[in-house]
Amino acid sequence: MPGYAPEEVERQVTVPLERVLNGTPKILQMRSQSLFGLSLITITFDDDADSFHSRTVVSQRIAGAELPEGVTPVLAPDYTPLGEIYKFMVVSDRHSLFELRSEMEWNVSRALRQVPGVADVLTFGGYYKEIYVEIDPIRLESFNLTLDEVNQAITQSNRNVGAGFLRHGDQQIVVRGVGFLSSPEDIRNIVLKSEGGTPGHRR
Repeated sequence: MPGYAPEEVERQVTVPLERVLNGTPKILQMRSQSLFGLSLITITFDDDADSFHSRTVVSQRIAGAELPEGVTPVLAPDYTPLGEIYKFMVVSDRHSLFELRSEMEWNVSRALRQVPGVADVLTFGGYYKEIYVEIDPIRLESFNLTLDEVNQAITQSNRNVGAGFLRHGDQQIVVRGVGFLSSPEDIRNIVLKSEGGTPGHRR
């Protein structure tokens, strides 16, 4: 609830949420904290409570709370990075840090999450596949462009769209536009500005 003092958050958000959460099965303790623009409620359940069922009940109850317009309660994850209990490294003398990161994300982490009792696997280190766009402010000004226009052009060019079906007799042809960026060359070919319907400046 941005912009509101803790007293207002307490009265309009925290108390209504506590009211609907009271009596939730297998609750041992409920604590709340009202800060500037933020309400935080922590619930501790009995050890034998089923996490999935408890979170479902809480989600249903907070959805029924009478809150100010524009205020939407969000259920936090039941685990945090503070709960790390085991750390390990993935090493190889034949693979790059980018390949190791990909292996960890797509294979190792997926296998570990299937182990009973594992809430999540947090991955850090290695390299992501990323492409950076460096802007030349002098050339930008010479073409009468702004950073926002460049950002918007890149964003709008990086998407796939569906256009439904084209009927041809008894057949249907799927129509879609494929526009995800996959290489620096794709970014280089983005039209940043058009004048009178004619594509203008690039790069």
